[in-house]
Amino acid sequence: QSAFPFAQLFVATPLQTFTDLPWMSYESTRLKRDIICRVCREAGVKVIDSFYESGFSRLIAKDHGEVHPDPVWTDRIADFVAASIRARSLL
Repeated sequence: QSAFPFAQLFVATPLQTFTDLPWMSYESTRLKRDIICRVCREAGVKVIDSFYESGFSRLIAKDHGEVHPDPVWTDRIADFVAASIRARSLL
């Protein structure tokens, strides 16, 4: 921010997953999301809440990629992120 004071910074939270891996469990990923949101709030950085707002829930992940979204959901998430940036950008 100090190098480019007029740049708009956005951080996207992790997506929900459907896996038995402990570091990618719902609880672990939600904790990461919460920490990211707190740090961004303190730093004045805008957050794109992919965890809750992208539509890619744990149940969707089960049938559409588990950890990495399939092509259909990759496009939907990209559209969500782009729309979030457009809606909150200062032009």
